[in-house]
Amino acid sequence: MILVAAFAVMAQASQPVAVPSDAATRGIATALQACEAWLMRPATWADSIDQFPENAGLSGKIVARRSIPDAVAPPDGWCTAPHYWYAAAGPGGLFITVSDTRPLCHVVGGSSEDLQPATEAVLTQPDFKTNWSAGEEKSDGDMRMTRYVSRIDPHLWMTVSRAAKPGERKDRPQVAITAQMDVER
Repeated sequence: MILVAAFAVMAQASQPVAVPSDAATRGIATALQACEAWLMRPATWADSIDQFPENAGLSGKIVARRSIPDAVAPPDGWCTAPHYWYAAAGPGGLFITVSDTRPLCHVVGGSSEDLQPATEAVLTQPDFKTNWSAGEEKSDGDMRMTRYVSRIDPHLWMTVSRAAKPGERKDRPQVAITAQMDVER
């Protein structure tokens, strides 16, 4: 119920936009960049978590948050020692949660703008395809989930859930990304 209320406010802000704005595409790409840097380049935050945005080349792109709404938080027990950031994505945004004790990054966001085209635009960019290999894909009603494995480090995997097609509901999260380093191999 909280989740519906949180995203209903964003959905009321404007009419749907069919083509992604540059801001939405940049926001999604920024969230992915933050996850990749956090998980693959721990030197960007090991000495000072506050310096992570600057060290990762994300200054001005992500903003530290003390907390995030429960509706966009990772499931209970997933994230110990969490740190939070926010990346704007058009009229909405993405909440980024990372842990300094467990190698994971969780992103959830939404907007009054349709983020599905922007998400697909990021996932089809040559740089993304160079770094990530698409694997299993599942659909569940109007949502689609794809699992990716890093081509740089096969211990890193990521799932991206998003609307199956443009124009879906905007009163719920439109994008959910979970990236994790598999350290038990």
